[in-house]
Amino acid sequence: MLSSSALQWIALITMTIDHVGFLLFPKLTILRVIGRIAMPIFVFCLAEGFIHTKSRQKYFMRLGILAIISEFVFILERQYTGFDLPLNVVMTLSLSFIAMLCAEKGGVGWLGVAALAVAAYLFNFEYGAPAVLLAVAFYFICNLRDFHVTYVITLSLAIAIFAIATAYNAHWWTQAWCAMAIVPLALYSGEKGKRIPYRLNYWYYPAHLLVILLIRVALH
Repeated sequence: MLSSSALQWIALITMTIDHVGFLLFPKLTILRVIGRIAMPIFVFCLAEGFIHTKSRQKYFMRLGILAIISEFVFILERQYTGFDLPLNVVMTLSLSFIAMLCAEKGGVGWLGVAALAVAAYLFNFEYGAPAVLLAVAFYFICNLRDFHVTYVITLSLAIAIFAIATAYNAHWWTQAWCAMAIVPLALYSGEKGKRIPYRLNYWYYPAHLLVILLIRVALH
């Protein structure tokens, strides 16, 4: 069985492999395939954090600050690579956090979830509406862990729908491989495990992107 820390390590490592493939070895499709595992795990960890955090306000503030800093790295990446990149994934996670708040309230709150999903699509957030809706689904699925069979079935269904929804473009056929995330998430024990150092957990995303980007610039 896997702890939440183990899931985070899997997400960080596969994300790094993905970005190395994207920026340094674009012809090695296998690197992008491996990287597809990361996003569903990050969204799952977000839902777990939303449920168990002692201060949602502080959690959201950290996400927001990280999202803004990460966007500056994305601006540099656009400038040096010429790729038309969406708003970074931490922006999407921040939006997903608000969507879970809306879903928790129920009733009219579901209109907020719908509005946020539409906004993720219209304003070109990375992974768009499917990521926002996946976070909301995970919020409810996380509470089913005591019913293991039901948990695994609903988890698999949510990730399968996410994979289909984000693989609509043939150019991104590799996205369908995110369904592989079902395996580590199905093995989640619900335990925290040995925590990843705070600064590494939060600042690794923009830091590793910047390092890989600098390597690309140096090589070209």
